[in-house]
Amino acid sequence: MQDKYKSVISGFCRHNLISLYLHVAECGRHVPTKNRNAFLLKRFKDQYKLPINKPIKKEIKALIVKSSAIDLEKQLIALNSLVEDNEMLINAEEKWYEYLYQLQEDTGFKVESYNNQLMNEHEDAVFVIKDEIFENFQRNKTPGPMTLFIKTQTRDAEINEWLEKNCTALSIKSKERNANQTVVKLDFSDDKPTSLQ
Repeated sequence: MQDKYKSVISGFCRHNLISLYLHVAECGRHVPTKNRNAFLLKRFKDQYKLPINKPIKKEIKALIVKSSAIDLEKQLIALNSLVEDNEMLINAEEKWYEYLYQLQEDTGFKVESYNNQLMNEHEDAVFVIKDEIFENFQRNKTPGPMTLFIKTQTRDAEINEWLEKNCTALSIKSKERNANQTVVKLDFSDDKPTSLQ
């Protein structure tokens, strides 16, 4: 999503929700969904032609057209949540790719998508699960933890040192070594990292 679009849609949702909640508070009694929709619909029609809302004109029109069949308050909450979730995913992906790029640049370990056949063929490589951030978010509403499968026999100490030194954006949650690989779990956290030793 473009920054201007995100900003406008988020502002539109928040301002209309705040206005609705102030209106409900002023009424001093229960305001049914039908009346809430009528209040929001009037605001949407007033805001439809405002120059500031030009990037989201299509979305406002869709809300106006569907207003009799949907709960506008719930739509605004869902739309705002979608924008915020998208922003969190983008930030997490940027940190993850930057981390993997730096790992590859500093150590020379090749970073590849997880694949059992490739794991058996390559040495000094790091494997990651494709779309793990998105899958974690779908499951837990958080982008982590992320998993690194490290395949090396001779450079274990070097990769451990790099991981400990470069755990600012991602902190190490666990490390497990077996005969073929080291599995490291990392999380998007400001917590003090766990030692690899």
